[in-house]
Amino acid sequence: LQNLEVLHAAKIQFAARIYFCIIKYAEIMKTIPTTNKKVIIGSKNVAKFMAIALILTGFIITQAYAQKKNVSDYSYQRAVDAFINDKDNGKALELVNKQLDETPYHLDARFLRAKIFWLLDRNDAALADVTFAINHYKGKPDVFKSTMFYLQGEIYDDLQKFPEAVTAYGQAVRFAKK
Repeated sequence: LQNLEVLHAAKIQFAARIYFCIIKYAEIMKTIPTTNKKVIIGSKNVAKFMAIALILTGFIITQAYAQKKNVSDYSYQRAVDAFINDKDNGKALELVNKQLDETPYHLDARFLRAKIFWLLDRNDAALADVTFAINHYKGKPDVFKSTMFYLQGEIYDDLQKFPEAVTAYGQAVRFAKK
């Protein structure tokens, strides 16, 4: 996320420099008599060139960033392996945190971390993660959302927030029926 902010700042700075150059060029062009057709045509061409350069530079920077940030599920897959096969919650938590540092909206990783937090009796953190996953859920099968609501119900139950637990369990049943 920090890299994205730096990239965005660099794009704005570059755009500002191009804009400043265009404005300065336009001011200079105003001082030259308009009877010189070559200067007028040159002015339009330079403005077009600078606009195209700005657009292309933004596109190139965005593409370069996208290629750099083409993140895999590698840490998540290793976290699942550590959680299921090795029964090592500490290692799984470390790996899933690494995945979420790279891809904060990775809902599978977010759900796994919620499950690990819940098993470690870190219910507030578990509730935050499962609620985040529920709120950002889009396009996955309904059974996945049902599972998320079920975990949310379990967490509310452990926190002795029984009305919220009943609501979450009801949502789990509703999505399981779809």
